[in-house]
Order: sequence, then structure tokens, then C-alpha cells
Amino acid sequence: MLSQEEKDDGGSSGGVSINPLLSRAGSGNVPSSAFMESWKRSRATAELSLNEGEDEGGFQDRGSINWRTALTIIFFLVVGSTLFISGAVVFWSGSGKNGNSGLDLLLCSLIMLLPGLYAGTAWYGAFRRWPGYTMALFAHD
Repeated sequence: MLSQEEKDDGGSSGGVSINPLLSRAGSGNVPSSAFMESWKRSRATAELSLNEGEDEGGFQDRGSINWRTALTIIFFLVVGSTLFISGAVVFWSGSGKNGNSGLDLLLCSLIMLLPGLYAGTAWYGAFRRWPGYTMALFAHD
């Protein structure tokens, strides 16, 4: 006959409870059935999400590349870099007229480079399969 721990566990663990909450069941601190049901559901959901997008070898699928997002990242990086170089040349050469010392170009380059670098790093991390980065981070239409 199955013990209470094996019944809650489905009897699949060979008599050893894999739930740390049930290891104290004999001490009188038995979790409620509603709590155990929610715990089982959350565990099943976690196991499903871990296996989502994996192939037979356990490698995570890179997902489809959203080219519109990739082109936007490249656009932000190219325009931001161009503005930064232009602003740096004007700032250090002193060729700005009427007090224009290139700071406006440097500010605009910052506005373009910051989101470009942030999204570019996240996209590269997802492409290289860094832990915690997936192509699902980017919106697909």
C-alpha cells in the first residue's frame, strides 16, 4: 500500500519523496490539499516551460529571427555611431560655430546608441544561447 507521500507524489519516485514539504508530514504539519494541488500545478508548469523549445539533444531552439528587429538594432547602432564620431570630431576640433561645440550631436548619439547597444546585446545573447536570453524576448508579428 502507498504511503501518503507516495500518493501525493504519484508513486513515481520509488518511495522517496521529492517534495521537501512532505518530508515533514509525519510531524503533524501536513500541508493542505489545496496547497499541494497548486504546488503540483506550478511544478508541472515549470517542467513544461523548461522543455519548451528544446530538441532531442536538449539544446534550446534559437527560434525564428525577427529580421525587422535585427534591422532596427543595426540602424540604431549605425546612426548612433555616426553621430558619435561626428560629434566627437566637432567637439575636439573646435570647428563649431556660434557656440555649437558638438554636444548636441553627442547627445543625439547617446539617444540612439543606448537602446541599440541594449537590444543588440540581448539579441546577440539570444543568438549565442546565453542562459536567460531567448528570441522570445523580441516581439514577433
